[in-house]
Amino acid sequence: MLAKLSVKKPFTVLVAVVLILVLGYVAVGKMTPDLLPDMSFPYVVLFTTVPGASPEEVELKVSKPLEQAMSSVDHIKSVTSKSSENYSTVYLTFENGTDVDMASIDVQKALGAITASWDESIGTPVMMELSSDLIPVTVAAVYQKDMDPFELSAFVGDVLLPRLEGVSGVASVTTAGRIVQQVEIELDYDKIDALNEKLFSAMDAEFEEATKELAEARQKVSDGEKELEENREKLDEGQENVDEGRKQAGHQFNKAEQELEAAREELDKTIEELQQKRSELNAQLETAQSARTQLLALKYTIETLESGKAMLDQSIAAIENDPSLSDEQKQNYTDAIRTSSEYRAIENGLLEAESQLKENGMTPETLDQTISDLEAAIPQLEEGLAAIDELLSQAESGKVDLENGAEELKKKKQQVYGKLNEAQAAIDQGRAALELGEKELESGRTQLEQAEQAAADQLAAAKEAANLHTVLSKDMIAKLLSAQNFSMPAGYLNDSETQWLVYVGDEIPDAALLSQVPLFSPGIGDLDTILLGDIATVRLTDNSKATYAKINGENGVLLSFSKQSAYPTATVSDNVEARFRELEQTYPGLSFTSLMSQGDFIHMARLLRS
Repeated sequence: MLAKLSVKKPFTVLVAVVLILVLGYVAVGKMTPDLLPDMSFPYVVLFTTVPGASPEEVELKVSKPLEQAMSSVDHIKSVTSKSSENYSTVYLTFENGTDVDMASIDVQKALGAITASWDESIGTPVMMELSSDLIPVTVAAVYQKDMDPFELSAFVGDVLLPRLEGVSGVASVTTAGRIVQQVEIELDYDKIDALNEKLFSAMDAEFEEATKELAEARQKVSDGEKELEENREKLDEGQENVDEGRKQAGHQFNKAEQELEAAREELDKTIEELQQKRSELNAQLETAQSARTQLLALKYTIETLESGKAMLDQSIAAIENDPSLSDEQKQNYTDAIRTSSEYRAIENGLLEAESQLKENGMTPETLDQTISDLEAAIPQLEEGLAAIDELLSQAESGKVDLENGAEELKKKKQQVYGKLNEAQAAIDQGRAALELGEKELESGRTQLEQAEQAAADQLAAAKEAANLHTVLSKDMIAKLLSAQNFSMPAGYLNDSETQWLVYVGDEIPDAALLSQVPLFSPGIGDLDTILLGDIATVRLTDNSKATYAKINGENGVLLSFSKQSAYPTATVSDNVEARFRELEQTYPGLSFTSLMSQGDFIHMARLLRS
């Protein structure tokens, strides 16, 4: 297939080959050989400073919280720490194959969560990933003719390091052999004992003044107790009067209420009897009226029936006495009348009326008398009902009078008991005030006794708390000095041609001024503010006994250069060497000696390859 394409389109193949050759040439020219490959190790180191802290404090405040926070990070394999004086180092090991850059983001999040609650004296943790870029690309020594170690260390730190750190491709520059001066503060316990004596004497004087005030307070408590006792006697007397008045009023009102209740019961009983008797009379009246009406109706019925029968009997008598009629005709006509429905109805009605009278124990002859008796009894019954109604009216009026009397008694009772309750409330209020006063006096007496008892203990405790051996600890002095020894920019001031940077605060420049730093004011007696020099010896020291560097017999300093990951090692080494030569020309007597350079190995490899 490729052979046929080459034969058919030779120009296309030629162009492709030329492009490949050109790209290869360009790629080879741009290759940046390095001594070591770009390696990233699954390790992260956290470095945190805690000025003035002991290893135990560093472990408690920093190392343990960091270990607990980092143990929850994803892909973490192990967490170890090292707590030293003034700083903590935490080592994080991740699983093989972990993207350390992504893991570092999780570490930063965990740090942000835990450092937010840290004390201001704890520094911000510095995170460092372990990689091949941490291996120095160049190690060199520098010395300056006619400079002692102190001058050389200051010259390197103030002049050379800023110029070397600005070299293209350099990530950081570390030094070894520099002399660092520092102020050493040593507590003087003889001075502290002398200050303690003055402090305790002033406290004793103030304690004596306080005991006088306690005696005056006790006299006030005693006067208050006497006044309370007098008020208690008055309240007891008033309570006896109120109790006696309540007792008498209760007896009188109970008696009156009982009499009213007895009269009410008697009246109710009378009303009930009258109502019962009225009901009986009313029933009798209704019965008499009903009986009279029925008897009158029955009498009228009998008279009507007898009248009708008499007329029919007259007709029969006329027929029987009629001479013009034969006996047979008379018999037929009289039988016709006697067997007629009208005649039979009259006879049946009379028989029924006689039956009703018989059932009621009467006869037609006694009916009129009975009706007369009923008509005579009805007015008597009506008079009896009228008399009972009058009695009931009088009883109801008496009941109203009783209710009015009960209401009046109730009002009187309310008035009497209202006044008694007002008096009782006043007594209770006075007694409550008395109890409150007793509690306050008891509380005051207890507090006074406690104050008197605790005064000596408080004095001893105050002396213990004010003891300068306890107060003036290393941590306390370190924090005070950190708070006073600072200088920071606060902004700019501009005039017509110049811009001025303004600083606030003032760093302490030497040991003499440091000894004048105020620590605190006791605020007792006439004691002045205690200065650092009053309790400690302040002197300037350095680390010249612990570190030094000699280059060809001259005082020197070692420099280690780490490169940025994006720059070739050989290029960075060459840039550093070029800066060395530039600085040697700028500062006469300055000399750099290269002790190790990865660029040299790369150049040697190129020479061998060529």
